[in-house]
Amino acid sequence: TTRGQGITILSQSRVGVYDTTTITARDPAALPQWLEENGFVLTPGSRPIIEDYVREGWVFVVAKVRRDNSTGELSAPHPLSFTFPSETPVYPMRLTGVGSQGLSVELYVFGPKRAAARGFAVKECHQPNWPTGLRLMPPDSLAIGHPTLRQWAGHTRVATKLVANLQPADMRQDVRISWVPFHATRTTYYSSLGAWRMGD
Repeated sequence: TTRGQGITILSQSRVGVYDTTTITARDPAALPQWLEENGFVLTPGSRPIIEDYVREGWVFVVAKVRRDNSTGELSAPHPLSFTFPSETPVYPMRLTGVGSQGLSVELYVFGPKRAAARGFAVKECHQPNWPTGLRLMPPDSLAIGHPTLRQWAGHTRVATKLVANLQPADMRQDVRISWVPFHATRTTYYSSLGAWRMGD
C-alpha cells in the first residue's frame, strides 16, 4: 500500500497487455490530480463525477495498454474483468455518459431471480444449464460452458439480458439491478420462409 497526496495505491499488477493500478482516495480533488500527473487525460466534464465517486467511497482501477513489440499493425486489446462487493448489483454508468451522444447497452445479469433495471427492457431470461463435457441439450436451453463465467456465475439460477438505448440524461445515475420473480423470456427467430408465413 502506497499513501501520499490523499491517494492510496492498493495494488499494481500486469494483466495481459495492461499495466493496472488500483487506487482509492481520501480527498476528492486528489484523484483527478494524480491521474493527470500520471499521464491520463480526463474527458471534459469527468472531474466532478470522479470526485463524487471518491466521496461515495468507490475504488478505481486505471490501466495503460502496453505494446512490447509494436509492428505498426492494428490489434485489439483483450477485455478486462473486475469483481467488487456491493450491497446491490450495480453497473457504473456516470463516467460512460460524459461526452456521450447516446448509446445502446446490453447487460447480462446472473443471479437468484429475474433481473430488472430502470430504463431497461428484458430481452431474454432463462434458467441456464452449466454442462460439463459433451451433452445434448434441449434446443431452447441456455447452455453456458465458458470456464470463467462458470467460475463466477455457475451457482446462479437465472440469466437475464437487459437492453436499453440510453441518452446522456439517462446516464447521470449508475444502473442499479433489482430482483423480481422469475419467468422465462425468449427471443423467437424465424427463417425467411417462417417469417413470410407468419406475416402473411
